[in-house]
Amino acid sequence: TLLNGTHFLTVTATPASGATLSANVAFIVSNMVETPPPTPINSTAYTNTETCSPNIGLANGVNQTFTLSAAPIGIPLIFLNGVKQFASVSYTLSGTTITWINASLPKSGDQVCVNYWHQ
Repeated sequence: TLLNGTHFLTVTATPASGATLSANVAFIVSNMVETPPPTPINSTAYTNTETCSPNIGLANGVNQTFTLSAAPIGIPLIFLNGVKQFASVSYTLSGTTITWINASLPKSGDQVCVNYWHQ
């Protein structure tokens, strides 16, 4: 159960003494958009873009780099099959290039989506 950002695991029966409990948990995040960056002094407008593979790169278990159309301002939201990914854990970002860390490399059939602000 997810309630106002608090996570609960509900056990419906009393486990036997010494039993081990395990759970497979996945959180699907949708429509998650970061607050736009403040307008700079030169009044440059910012644009929010959401794009998915194959538009930014081919998920095939081999391709390690995906390319955005513009360099993000701030931290982009990157999702692999609907699960948010974290910089330095799953990928690195340099300019417009997302480089996947080997253990997180998108496989054939995976979907990568990125939501980001840019000029």
